[in-house]
Amino acid sequence: MAILRAVTCDTDVSLPETLLGLPVTRIGDRCLAPDARELTGEFEEVRILGGPETGEWNNRRIRRLSLPRTLLHIDSYAMMNLRAMEELRLYDDLRSTGTCTFMNCRVFSRLLLTRTGPEQGPALANIAATLPQELDVTVTAPDGERTRLIFPEYVELYEENSPARIFNLNIIGAGYPYHSVFRGKKLHLQDYDALWKQYLATEHEDDCALRLAFFRLRYPTQLSDPARERYLSYLHRNAAAALSLTLRLEDTAGLRLLLEESVGDSGALSSALDAARAMGYTEAVALLLEQRQRRFGAGRRRSFEL
Repeated sequence: MAILRAVTCDTDVSLPETLLGLPVTRIGDRCLAPDARELTGEFEEVRILGGPETGEWNNRRIRRLSLPRTLLHIDSYAMMNLRAMEELRLYDDLRSTGTCTFMNCRVFSRLLLTRTGPEQGPALANIAATLPQELDVTVTAPDGERTRLIFPEYVELYEENSPARIFNLNIIGAGYPYHSVFRGKKLHLQDYDALWKQYLATEHEDDCALRLAFFRLRYPTQLSDPARERYLSYLHRNAAAALSLTLRLEDTAGLRLLLEESVGDSGALSSALDAARAMGYTEAVALLLEQRQRRFGAGRRRSFEL
C-alpha cells in the first residue's frame, strides 16, 4: 500500500503501518506537502478521524512525525514545506528517498532512528547525505543500546562563472564530511570519530562541537580509547560550557559522567552549582556539592560576631 496524500490538523502525527489490511511501504510524491496539487486517477480514500479538529487540515502544524515500521520508500518532495516539523521518527529499513524529500523543512533537526535487526539499515545514510542542516540523531539498537550523534551543518553555494557560463559549487562549513562519511550506506563509527581533528581545524560552531563531543562520550558505542581521550580533552578545555549543557538537558547521568572524569575547576563547579540551584535541580546540586567538597574541600571557615 502506498499513501498518496495524508493531511492533518495535529502537531504530533503517526502514519499507520497498515491500510485495508495491507502494509504501508511507500509514501508518494508530495504526500505530506501542504497545498499539494490535487490527485488524479483512481485511488482509495481512507479517512482516519480522532479527537477534536483544532485547526486547518493542511499539515502546517506538524512538529513531530512518526513513520511506520513497514515503510521502504519515500518519494520526491514527500515532506516539502513542512516548515514546523522538528522531529522525525522512523525505522532503519527505509531503502530509498526521492529528490528533495525535505525541501524547505528548515527547522527539521532531530532524527530518532530505530534499528530492526543486527545489521545497520540504509535509512540514516539516505537522510543525512541529502540534508545540509545540522542533524541530532539518536539510534536505538534492538537490545536498547542508544547512540547519539551530531551531524554538523554545512552550506552549498552556487556561484555563476559568467565568462564560462557555468556554475561553481562552493561548500561552506565543517559539516560536509560528516554527512558524507557513509560507506555502502552504512556508518562506521571509527570513520565518524576520525573526522574530529579535521572538524576542529575548520571553522565551526563551538556549541555544535561541544554537543558532538559530549554525546559521543555519553553514548560510547564502539568508541575507541584514543577517540575517547580526544573528546574528553575538548570537554576539559570547555568545562563550564560542558557542565552547563548537562544542566540544560537535565541529564543527571551525563553530569555524573563529567564529574567522574573531573571535568571543571572550582570556578566552573561553582557556576554550575549556582545555575542548578536557580533551576531547582536538586539532583545536580547534590552531585556538584559532593564533587566540590571532594576535590576542593569545604573552603575557608568564616566566623561572625554579633
